[in-house]
Amino acid sequence: MSSVFARSGHQTCLSTRLRLPQVNVISKRHIQLKIVPVTPTQSPKSPAPFRERTPRVPAVPPKPPQDFNSLIEFVQGGIGSSSKRAVPSRGIRSASWSQMFLLVRTAEELEQVAEMFPKWREMQRSFRATDSELFVRRCEELGCPLLALRVFSNRPKYAFTLSSHLAAVQLIHSLHLAHPLDETISASSLFEVNKLAPATSSLPACAMLISACFYNQNHPTHPKDPRARELADTLLPILQELCAVTPASMIVNPFHRKNAVFFAKSRAWTVGALKRIKWVLKKEGKWDKYRWIGAALEKFGKSDVEPAALDAPVMLLAAPARQRRATEKG
Repeated sequence: MSSVFARSGHQTCLSTRLRLPQVNVISKRHIQLKIVPVTPTQSPKSPAPFRERTPRVPAVPPKPPQDFNSLIEFVQGGIGSSSKRAVPSRGIRSASWSQMFLLVRTAEELEQVAEMFPKWREMQRSFRATDSELFVRRCEELGCPLLALRVFSNRPKYAFTLSSHLAAVQLIHSLHLAHPLDETISASSLFEVNKLAPATSSLPACAMLISACFYNQNHPTHPKDPRARELADTLLPILQELCAVTPASMIVNPFHRKNAVFFAKSRAWTVGALKRIKWVLKKEGKWDKYRWIGAALEKFGKSDVEPAALDAPVMLLAAPARQRRATEKG
């Protein structure tokens, strides 16, 4: 435009010139009139005072007491359904049962402990295999094996599983000479109910069953069972086979190799039962047919027996039923 006016002789006015808008332009006059606010310089914030955080101390569960009365009161208050607990249950451990089993002094105290088993199930907890072993052993030591038989036979109430082969064999040992034959037969039926190998596949259990049958015939006070002799005659060939295939060390399961107490007890119980069977057969004049029992006594009666090599047939005799089926399929 300026070039057009210049050609025609006109002069351009300064006010008509095209000016671009200026943003945030502050004149000196504005500053003199104090129209433009001046932002004061912000002083740096002072740091907040340091507060030491107290470390959180984890809640330590109370230690169980060492005497029986205090311990059973402590456990009773912390087990059962959550609405019925008197104290928090975090101090109740599985080891509390083992401690109570060891602290009991009478059969009545042990029965008092057994009445608390259902409350343990209400907490969705279960017993360990070592608990069943210790419970059966204490029942035998305190002279109340029928309590163990009642507890393991009534699983809906007590929820205590006979999950150990040693506990099952010791249950038979505690019953076969001190109680009628019916109790021993009931104990032998618990093997398969609790998914253990049958009693007839265990050398000490089978020997003690036959011994219980013979003992029933000669006991002066126990009621005579008409099935005793028939059961003994049925089990004697099975016992002969077990004596032949079982090594002298009685180690028939590689998982039990570390449990020396198990094999020491099994050998002692087997030898004792074989001696009683031998005495009855000699008394009846049938020893010539069962002389293999004498060879078995020489085999298992040695005190310095080294662990023998494990072979497949012997391992299968002591394996659970599901393990035997899997091996047979393979």
